[in-house]
Formats: sequence, C-alpha cells, structure tokens
Amino acid sequence: MPLFGKDKETKEIEREVKYRQGLSKVRAYVEKSRESQRRLWGLGKRALKLGDQQQFQNIARAYVRVGGIISRWEKYLVAVETVAVQRGQVKATGDFLKSMQALSESMMSGA
Repeated sequence: MPLFGKDKETKEIEREVKYRQGLSKVRAYVEKSRESQRRLWGLGKRALKLGDQQQFQNIARAYVRVGGIISRWEKYLVAVETVAVQRGQVKATGDFLKSMQALSESMMSGA
C-alpha cells in the first residue's frame, strides 16, 4: 500500500462504483420522466373530455418536451455504455500485452 494516495486498483474500483451509480441515477430519471409522460397523457385526455382546448395544448407541449428529454438522456446512456465497452476492450488488450511481455521475459531469462 502506498504511503500517499490510493493504489491503482482502489481508484479503479471507486471509478467503477461512481460510473454504476451515475448510470442508475440517469436510468431512474428516465423512468421518472416516462411516468410523467404517462400522467400527462391522462391529463390531456381529461382536458379534451372537458373541452378545454387551451389546457390540452399546454399539456401536449409538455408531453412532447418530456419526450425530448427522455430521448436525449437515452442517447447519453448509449454513448456512455459504448465508451464503457471500448474501455473494457482496451483494458483486455493491455492485460494481454502484459501477459505477452511476462512470457517473453521468461523466455529471455531461459535463453
């Protein structure tokens, strides 16, 4: 254990935990937004049933706006998850290279 700061593995674990927490929060927000959209849909139907065109138009705008927010956050999720996959691939490549280096050092010491 180093005297100053945290070791590399601990920092990596903390980053992974923060990443997962962030994804969970965004997913929860998206689900909450979907629930808001469902409520707005019901309110819009009620406004139409009551013949309140102005209220219906306000609700319809809010419904579309929430849909845009959901779409934007889902795009962010896809982008973040894509980067995470690429990061995993880079890490696997690095691990492979380290093992090859260890093997070559072993071969060189025997020669």
